[in-house]
Amino acid sequence: LWITLGLGFLSLVIRYYEWLAKIRIGLFPDSIVLQQHTPGENAFYGIYYLTNGIHALHIIIGMIALFILWAKFIRKPKETTSEERENLYILKVENTGLFWQVIIIVWMFMFPIFYLIS
Repeated sequence: LWITLGLGFLSLVIRYYEWLAKIRIGLFPDSIVLQQHTPGENAFYGIYYLTNGIHALHIIIGMIALFILWAKFIRKPKETTSEERENLYILKVENTGLFWQVIIIVWMFMFPIFYLIS
């Protein structure tokens, strides 16, 4: 769990520095630099920032969900008195894992489009 949270945070830090470097050289929608290039490049960077921003938001939501699960696990009594309560907890863990897998699937499509093709 902590490795996943750490890697999620690392991903956000890398994205921050990547965006910072691009913004410093003027690679953002409607910048003076991109106005001198083709309209397609301006659209590319608009879509790039939008999809990467949405992906970063999903990572943040996933990290919050994992942290909440961890906090509930710590507070959960060691002996569960209700099988139904335990099944509900397991369902929450599985749903959070499914959400995290969706983030990974989205990244599998984003990476080639924005980093390999361009």
